[in-house]
Amino acid sequence: MKSVFKKLSIAVTICFSLILAACPGVNNPEPEITAGTITATNLKEFVPGKNSAEMAANMTIGWNLGNTFDATGKSGVACENAWGQPTTTKEMIHGIRQAGFVTIRIPVSWHDHIKKGSSTYEIEEAWINRVKQVVDWAMEEGLCVIINMHHDNLSEAEMKNTSYGFDVTKDAAIQEKSQKYIAGVWKNVAEVFKDYDHSLVFELLNEPRDVNGSSWGNEWWVGGKNAKDANTNEVPP
Repeated sequence: MKSVFKKLSIAVTICFSLILAACPGVNNPEPEITAGTITATNLKEFVPGKNSAEMAANMTIGWNLGNTFDATGKSGVACENAWGQPTTTKEMIHGIRQAGFVTIRIPVSWHDHIKKGSSTYEIEEAWINRVKQVVDWAMEEGLCVIINMHHDNLSEAEMKNTSYGFDVTKDAAIQEKSQKYIAGVWKNVAEVFKDYDHSLVFELLNEPRDVNGSSWGNEWWVGGKNAKDANTNEVPP
């Protein structure tokens, strides 16, 4: 599990430093990229760094597979298309690499895909296997891959009726449910990907915040603390 938490600690640092943008110059797809004193030059494929600064430098330019695995509103693998995006194919991932991208971010929402009644937040096999398939395609292309927990942040009212999700709130009971959910889902995801190297990065949370300002009226800063400190502790080993 040590490698898992190294991934998590790296992700916390780099998720705010990585800019996922459209490719501005396919004719020169792999330019020299400098981050501080760390330089990555003409990478043929992603090389994991020894620390967060090297990781961010080596990621260079990235591409975000948005509105796909982070979509909500449908059950099963059909949820991939719930927001109108096409089914992701191996050819699409190859095209991203051929366009010069070194990193792909695959946002994932998990709360609609937890096995009904599971107290350990076991993920439906069809969903985790589909996510794994796309991750594997990207890894085969030599990409750095980021997966996260995306639209699992619910409102306080929603959290009163479910244990599958999290919320930034002053309510102690919801805080406890939120912490258990985050730790439980990541434990299950980590088990699936435990044999992968650091080319796979876990982004612990996507923009953790107070949904709609329901508790403090401010989505980014709550009670003088940032959202992470207000609601979650370090994921236990």
